[in-house]
Amino acid sequence: MIKSKTAQRRNIIEKAFGYTFKNPELLQEALTHSSFANEHRVRSNERLEFLGDSVLGFIMADILFQDASLNEGALTRTRSSLVSEEPLAFLADQLNISACLKRGVGEQKNVVTKSMKADMVEAILGAIYMDSQSIQVVKSVIQNLFTSVLKNTHFINAGKDAKTSLQEIFGNEDIRYVVKSIGTLQDPLYDCKLYIKNQLCGQATATTKKKAEKLSAEQALQNIKKV
Repeated sequence: MIKSKTAQRRNIIEKAFGYTFKNPELLQEALTHSSFANEHRVRSNERLEFLGDSVLGFIMADILFQDASLNEGALTRTRSSLVSEEPLAFLADQLNISACLKRGVGEQKNVVTKSMKADMVEAILGAIYMDSQSIQVVKSVIQNLFTSVLKNTHFINAGKDAKTSLQEIFGNEDIRYVVKSIGTLQDPLYDCKLYIKNQLCGQATATTKKKAEKLSAEQALQNIKKV
């Protein structure tokens, strides 16, 4: 029964990731949660997770670098959002691999958390790198896996504020904020109109200039998404 479950897990992961392991023990380690490792006195997936996190970060930076429109700040923010817990957990759900995680008896009573899913994906990528000893092989796997993630604007824009997103889309020259004070010294209030290519795209009022600009940018971004 144990061998059957092991073989089943391997089959699921290899199909999902499009990679066949030469050393299946690396994969089994990648699927071993610390709760299982503590009960059975085996190595957990934490070391492979560490390696996979580094490999994923490097390869994602390389992929994003090919987009010449992204400046250093945009590259950093986008990479951070794409390799964070939420998109990795989303990927695990898309691949339907959560049941492959080996957990201890006590932990099996609980759901597989987003953190566990993300850690497992990173550990598997670390195992693939160790097994193949090729950054190109792992890059090919990641490019295939992350197609859905890279197309998901929710993940692409995660961590960015609306002003930054608008700037990356249109550039500084096409965006203009016109802020006027409409309050008093005792009760300050500011109205902000946001123009993109001389067209009014957003308007908001707030108690500070900064907040009024932020709210008008958020409104403009929502309006653009509806078009």
